[in-house]
Amino acid sequence: MKKRGHILPNACPDCGSDMVLKISKYDPFYGCKRFPKCKASHGAHGDGSGNKWGEPLGIPVDSETRKARQDAHAVFDRIWNQRMASVPKGFTVRSARREAYEWLAARLGIDPDKCHIGMFDKPTCERVVKVCQGIDYKYVHRWCKQHKQMGVA
Repeated sequence: MKKRGHILPNACPDCGSDMVLKISKYDPFYGCKRFPKCKASHGAHGDGSGNKWGEPLGIPVDSETRKARQDAHAVFDRIWNQRMASVPKGFTVRSARREAYEWLAARLGIDPDKCHIGMFDKPTCERVVKVCQGIDYKYVHRWCKQHKQMGVA
């Protein structure tokens, strides 16, 4: 668990300065030490994240990559948020998200442990948007079930 004022050395993706852990009205975040000259910021784990509180959410990146990550999350999160109407009772949001990331890792050809949009560069985020087009959670759930039965996933 990090404390307010914790520093990420040389982490600002825009100017190379340190980033400092701050607390907004809602969540902790890292802001560039040179604010207001540099307005770079990066999210951090907040309430309910226990020992991870204040840890960076992924890797700080420039504004273009940040926008690409937001676009990737918008398309990808839509898939696992559809789980309500398409999976058995008792299946949780966490389970749906885990399955969606397993499917995405396979589609991208990367290690499932390294499959997190907050770690992706811009080209990988653009691939996420492409592979998620037209995919729904029902498809992802079936894919995971088949791969588990085959002992692949």
